[in-house]
Amino acid sequence: MRKTLSTLVILSSATVASATTLVHDAINYSAVGNPILGVAQTNAAAIGIWTSQGKATPINGYTVEPVITAGNVTYPGMPAVGNSVLLNNTYGQASPGANGSRLSVGTVNSSTTPTLYYSFIVSVPTPTLPSSSSAYFAGLDNLTSGTYTTFAGLFVRQDATVSGNLDLGISTSGSINLGWSGAYTPNTPLFVVGSFTFGGVATLDVYPVGTAIPTAAPGSHTAVTSAVDSSTVTQIKNFYLRGNLSEPQGITADEVKVGTTWSDILPLYGDTNDDGKINADDYALIDRGLSRYQSGAIAPGAAVWTDGDFNGDGAVTAADYMIIDQALLNQGGTLSPSLLAEREAEFGAGYVSALTAVPEPASLGLIGIGVAGLFGRRRK
Repeated sequence: MRKTLSTLVILSSATVASATTLVHDAINYSAVGNPILGVAQTNAAAIGIWTSQGKATPINGYTVEPVITAGNVTYPGMPAVGNSVLLNNTYGQASPGANGSRLSVGTVNSSTTPTLYYSFIVSVPTPTLPSSSSAYFAGLDNLTSGTYTTFAGLFVRQDATVSGNLDLGISTSGSINLGWSGAYTPNTPLFVVGSFTFGGVATLDVYPVGTAIPTAAPGSHTAVTSAVDSSTVTQIKNFYLRGNLSEPQGITADEVKVGTTWSDILPLYGDTNDDGKINADDYALIDRGLSRYQSGAIAPGAAVWTDGDFNGDGAVTAADYMIIDQALLNQGGTLSPSLLAEREAEFGAGYVSALTAVPEPASLGLIGIGVAGLFGRRRK
């Protein structure tokens, strides 16, 4: 009977997580149908709770805050745990209005952090307003109390050329200097990355399913604001999600991250349970996933992130172990000689040399190519 592949990793690796990820919220909350307002984050990079951008008091018995909704916005090769957030503002109110919930990112000062990034997975229904109208539903702000200004606001509008499709745009502050990209298919998962540079431009990168996501900040972007930010802002306080009658009703969002580098807002590959850190719990899950995949309990093509399928190919193989092991090493963890011997017994000679030869892979694809030939031997 096959031993658990990663039993010994507990003895040889410390818990590791991204050092500069300011917020990581997987929306792993069970109170479906309730506002996300007041819910405390559960991830390693948690700072606080979701608080109101304005209308915290219910109107006619209803809140206009974003709510927790069942299921995930699923994107292959990315985590999908818990639930997601629904942006609607149609909860039976006589006079619905725009409002959002925000997460503190601490105090980000322009003097120490020139650029701030955010990312999440989103599905946007077909916009109903004409392409000449747009509304923002996510971004950064400097709110401490009272009024606020949005920065790197994420906007949506109808696409003017492809009927039924939508465009996404980014602003510097408020709705100034908008840059647009499109046309995207409604109701399909998109991985979006926004950035704001103090005194500079804001950028937007949009990745539909099947699009390669770079592990380093790209040299060109999906959209860039038409000019630099001319505000005098020197601090960013929060990330927010916002409902608005002008935007498509039923936007869903998942896997929120905010950080100071591009790598901070990517999935933490190897974090099987999506709690913001890599430790023995993640190895236990991938070991279970491999066992179930090999036994047929998980059908070919049906494995998901929480089974240990980090490269999104629907399988749990040597390529996925390469990803989690490499991630652990890259972040200062170690793998014991006994564990490495188990890897080679399971996946074939050459696993260790392939692992150490690729300290910072340029993409998940390179990892998969490098170990594709290793997974052919199973120890009984």
